[in-house]
Amino acid sequence: MMIHVRSSMDTASTIAAIREALGEIDPNATLLGVGAMSSFVSLSLLPQRLAGWIAGSLGAVGLLLASVGLYGVAAYVVGIGIALVSTRAVGGFLYGASPMDPLVYVGAAP
Repeated sequence: MMIHVRSSMDTASTIAAIREALGEIDPNATLLGVGAMSSFVSLSLLPQRLAGWIAGSLGAVGLLLASVGLYGVAAYVVGIGIALVSTRAVGGFLYGASPMDPLVYVGAAP
């Protein structure tokens, strides 16, 4: 048998009153699984909370990986651009070729 009781008293005094009333009705009866409704509801929502926490954590890890990847791509592109510009400018002037010479572009391409 399951009994739900709503009371304005605190949980401990409510349980004591229910035990006393049950003892008057049937001295051999025992109360099992006694607690506040908030603890039962909290326990029943545990799988949803755990799934939400895991999904949020995976989303944060994905965001971190995406930002590191974008940073890496941007750094690579900037590094290639700096090497290309320095090779064309310095290399072209050292050998007497103009920076607009097509052979300098072909020779400096990675």
